[in-house]
Amino acid sequence: MSTFLQNHIAQIEWLLFSFHRYKSLRYWCET
Repeated sequence: MSTFLQNHIAQIEWLLFSFHRYKSLRYWCET
């Protein structure tokens, strides 16, 4: 159970990281 939870948390962190990077790229392109 804990292994499944750790994998899930890692996926969420990766999604947040890629989403933040995507937003940063869009911001730099707009300016």
